[in-house]
Amino acid sequence: MGARGTGKRPEGIQDIIQSLTELLWAPVGGTSYSIPSIWWDEPLGIMCRLAWARQALDTGDNLTIEQLSLLSGMSIPRIKQLCQTGKIPAVKVQQGRSNRKEWSIPADAARAWLESRNNSRL
Repeated sequence: MGARGTGKRPEGIQDIIQSLTELLWAPVGGTSYSIPSIWWDEPLGIMCRLAWARQALDTGDNLTIEQLSLLSGMSIPRIKQLCQTGKIPAVKVQQGRSNRKEWSIPADAARAWLESRNNSRL
């Protein structure tokens, strides 16, 4: 099963993803690295983001709209619309020190929504 599936996930996925990004972007013998932002839209970057989203879901962390978008295969604007209309239970929370608020989707609500969506396709 992939990151979108319900099967067993690899142990230590966070460490695996971190090691992979360090391997790709850390200079030889370096102690830090900077990943170009465009890389996250490349296939391997998308796979890493998808794995992090799955990990958040599995560990019960709240998900962002982007993470639920990746897990569902739906666009970010569509997920945002579903949160705004209450079809996906979510709350707006302040991000960091900025005044900007982002949607936060509880893992149990995200899982229930994903399962109901998958069941309706059968």
